[in-house]
Amino acid sequence: MKRLFVSLGIITVILTISLIGLWHLNFVTEQVEEYTTNIQIALDQNNITKAQELNYQLSGFWERQHRYLTLYIRHNNIDEISKTISELEQYLQRTDYAEFSSRLSYIQQLILDIRDAEIPTLFNLL
Repeated sequence: MKRLFVSLGIITVILTISLIGLWHLNFVTEQVEEYTTNIQIALDQNNITKAQELNYQLSGFWERQHRYLTLYIRHNNIDEISKTISELEQYLQRTDYAEFSSRLSYIQQLILDIRDAEIPTLFNLL
């Protein structure tokens, strides 16, 4: 009987940690999508100052979340987003808005792909 309770306790801890990870990933995904969408809107309205400010906020947010995401997501996916976010400022400074916009879309797609890969569906488990 003691083994059953220990096993149930371990399973409960594993499920709790997994659910917290999924919640955190959904939170980060929503925030990154919101930042990138707002940056794109500011860019479409030719409000470069606001786009730079939001880009700075996105970079700071990503740096804070990067540490936690690397605990449970493959580093190559996270590093690709980090690399792309670090390139964004250069595109703004060079006034290469087309490339900047395409990189924003790329970041959105990467974070959505990561979230989709981490959600426990039958397709992902097989």
